[in-house]
Amino acid sequence: MRYIFCLFLVGIFASCYQKKDGCLDPLANNFDPSADNTCCCNYPKLQFKLALNWGTDVFRYDQKYTDAQGDSITFSYFGAYLRDIKLTNELQQIYTNEENLSILYEINQMSQIASTKNDLLFITRDRAENYPFGTWKIGNTSIDSIEFTLGLGELLPYASGQNLGSSHPLYKGNNVMYDSTNTRFRSFFVKYSYSSIKDSAALNIPWEEKVKFSSPLHASIGEDLTVNVVWDLKKLFSGIAFRIDDRTTIENKIKANIKNSIYLK
Repeated sequence: MRYIFCLFLVGIFASCYQKKDGCLDPLANNFDPSADNTCCCNYPKLQFKLALNWGTDVFRYDQKYTDAQGDSITFSYFGAYLRDIKLTNELQQIYTNEENLSILYEINQMSQIASTKNDLLFITRDRAENYPFGTWKIGNTSIDSIEFTLGLGELLPYASGQNLGSSHPLYKGNNVMYDSTNTRFRSFFVKYSYSSIKDSAALNIPWEEKVKFSSPLHASIGEDLTVNVVWDLKKLFSGIAFRIDDRTTIENKIKANIKNSIYLK
């Protein structure tokens, strides 16, 4: 009789217990170890803040700069596609969106970020821009380097075969990043002027780079992560005499300068 009564009490308490919903992922910023069912996990935000500089100053279009020959040079357009962005920790573990780095599919109103299956930055602004990349799903670590492809890389066949709207960064209409003569997207394109002469230079092939940070960037569980990157155009165009060098020479010097022109702020 006593045994039956005990079972009766256990049944009452069991029926009164309600399972608790919550996030059971320890990498989330709302991790709740007391939850029974996992749901509603919120992860820290990841964003890149990329600034175009000329040395220690902010880069500006139509401002006069001096090239390697001492000639005055101005720029009216600077465009580049950066994609296949990877973050590497001190153990050389690489994080991409296929692994632990989650990249959102998003096209904002300013057409500054787009994605199909992977990440893509379309850089044109002559000021610092914040690029929201999605969520950060990695635990405590120190980011040692950043890898990227200058150009569309694997996205190139997709971009060339689509007929996208004018608000999309892969629009082929009046987008100067699209070379309609050769029916291909440029990886990098710059327009410049010297002595009343206007000219341009472009890189058409994808160019892979790995940039090592001078000071590792620490990432913690539950904290938003911002990667502050500076692209120093003075270093990118270092050694170039725009009036004297031919276009091939200019493009080859740009290739050689890419790695040393990008750094963590």
